[in-house]
Amino acid sequence: MASLRSLADPAAAPRGPRALWLGALLVPSIFATLAFACVAPFAAVAAWAALTLARRDALFAVVALWLGNQVAGFAFLGYSWSADALSWSAAMLIAAWLAMEAALWAIRRLGTAGVAVRAILGVGAAIAVNQLALWLATFALGSVEGSNLSAITDVVTIDIAWSLGLAAAFAALAATRREVRVAAR
Repeated sequence: MASLRSLADPAAAPRGPRALWLGALLVPSIFATLAFACVAPFAAVAAWAALTLARRDALFAVVALWLGNQVAGFAFLGYSWSADALSWSAAMLIAAWLAMEAALWAIRRLGTAGVAVRAILGVGAAIAVNQLALWLATFALGSVEGSNLSAITDVVTIDIAWSLGLAAAFAALAATRREVRVAAR
């Protein structure tokens, strides 16, 4: 797999591949909201954004996914405009941001480790912190419906599966970039 940070430097990474990667991170993830009835792969996207993009672009990806999830939920899935729903919306954004920061932290600590190790631990850190933040939010918001073992297992499974798909998508994009470079020589 290409360097995980190959798209992180806006000056070094061509605009097209970065835009394509952001699209690969976001578009299917927003549609997943509709398919999974509000569950979006926040931790997976946060981790892969942190692994592959500059912090600013990673934060953009996290916020854009959250916004797309909220638009889909409130506009198409009938989320109520209650204080409880809006509070959970904010909690999900904070949890996704913390997941991204956790992945960044893990990646920095493993700077010389192999690509696979950094990817696995970055994704693991993002999933763990995302779920911990959401679990802690249940105490502040007084709602425990989403914190049972079955719901957590479903979300973690979706995040792991999504992470594998994003790994494959990134590898495909990286391979395409290599082919373009080789063909240009």
